[in-house]
Amino acid sequence: MLKHESKNFGLNLLFGVTILWNHSNEVLTALEVNAVIKKLRSELKNNPNYLQETIKTYFKENNHKLVLTMSPDKEYEAELEKAEIDLINKKTKNLDDKDKKVVFEKCLELQKLQKATQNSNLLRTLQMDDRNSDTEKINKVTVCINNVPLK
Repeated sequence: MLKHESKNFGLNLLFGVTILWNHSNEVLTALEVNAVIKKLRSELKNNPNYLQETIKTYFKENNHKLVLTMSPDKEYEAELEKAEIDLINKKTKNLDDKDKKVVFEKCLELQKLQKATQNSNLLRTLQMDDRNSDTEKINKVTVCINNVPLK
């Protein structure tokens, strides 16, 4: 039997068994691919319409469904603005006039810096010569867990 390992094999495997981790304790059983394929072949041998019937049972005639409706909160922007005002009031209530003047001057300085043109020459750049051509090679190790070979 031909088995193909993709470059995102681990992530795909993780996302594939997440449902089982949440709803079942049979994660390792599901990873026994050879047994699952053997069972599928057996079912197809006993019933040539096995796939059609399974799809009909679990998809076409399945009455279970979840309807998710999203609707915007009409008061969201007002609540956001109120929260911002409350935060400013909380942070400034203990400041005297001198401290408020210092904060105001720093805000003006920040605004000036944000509007100024940025000097992109200060940013680091990566050239092809900067990369290391010596790549560390890691050998694969095969491990078996519950008779499931893992690479």
